[in-house]
Amino acid sequence: MALIRDRFASLGSRTTDVALCVAERESNFDPLVVNPATGAAGVFQFIPSTWESLSELAGRSGASVFDARANVAVAAWTVAHYGWSQRTAESDVGASRASLSGAAPRRVDADVGSTVV
Repeated sequence: MALIRDRFASLGSRTTDVALCVAERESNFDPLVVNPATGAAGVFQFIPSTWESLSELAGRSGASVFDARANVAVAAWTVAHYGWSQRTAESDVGASRASLSGAAPRRVDADVGSTVV
């Protein structure tokens, strides 16, 4: 949580609060979680193709989506440049609508790439 607070601080307290809610809802702050239905991964649940393009734009090209520092940095950069999606921006901080697609998330052992249920 401190990492998210640090990276989002320059965007204001409201944005930081939303980021904390989104990360909690998307991954429960677990950098190794993967949504098996979509392949979304990491703290902010980036879909692989989105991670590839946004991490490059954010100056984190080649970083693993499972690297919490890179994942949070790319999320903060993305919000700073593009804002939150409409569904997140319209939601109340206390009840963020951002969520996984309904499939049970799984952890991945980042060293070997195996899934942990």
